Amino acid sequence: PARPPARALTLLVVEDDDTNALVASSLLGAVGHRTVVARNGEEALAAVAEEDFDLIFTDLNLPDIGGLELARTIKGLANRKKSSIPIVAISAAGLTTNAPALSDAGICDFLAKPFRFAHVEAVLWRIAGASSPNPIGIERTVAASARRNDDRSPNIGVLRDHIAALGAESAAQIVDTFKKSADKTVKELEEAATGERWLQVSAIAHRLKSSARHVGLDALSKRADKVEDAFRDGEGARAVFDALIVECRRAPHLLDEAWTLALAG
Repeated sequence: PARPPARALTLLVVEDDDTNALVASSLLGAVGHRTVVARNGEEALAAVAEEDFDLIFTDLNLPDIGGLELARTIKGLANRKKSSIPIVAISAAGLTTNAPALSDAGICDFLAKPFRFAHVEAVLWRIAGASSPNPIGIERTVAASARRNDDRSPNIGVLRDHIAALGAESAAQIVDTFKKSADKTVKELEEAATGERWLQVSAIAHRLKSSARHVGLDALSKRADKVEDAFRDGEGARAVFDALIVECRRAPHLLDEAWTLALAG
């Protein structure tokens, strides 16, 4: 299809994970859009009430009302301008996302994590009829050549993409944000497991799954995916949980090494 006219959009990103929120807002800002970040459904509804948005990106797993309920609430607003804002779901669930449920809630499209500019731009073309004012021309697939032989090593190509797209300073902020969140995530997981709150363990793992991929920690993301599945319906295998804790604890050190290599080109 022909490229639509370039236009700076005002976008709302509803995302409770610090790393995911920073990646999304940094990417959208770098290509020329104005982005507001809401950390939960309540903040999102307040933002919608205060200003007009061209499009809303919402995570499906929010800490309060959840993405589907948020979409239904917005679509039910009496203000027709507000209720007609297009809503796009963002999730690490990928192809397992329930498409009919999205449609029933008034969600018109789906964007999988981790965010890649080509995928984001395609959504903006389809839904907003606009292209980004400053498109990024370095869209790489996951750089297999940047990997070392050890599958547990970080995918340095992801970090190099961030540097190329956003600049070293913004990319470093994404890395630092993830590193700071790693210890907090370990504590949250261990506290939830101690209290036998298995659904919370699964939810934390789901959040970690996408944020880890945004900094190239694919092995950690895979561990988180296993824990999410194992504890979705109750207590799962302790060995699977313990392996995730170990991987999460070593993540900051691995990320430091990967960042040094990414900067070296």
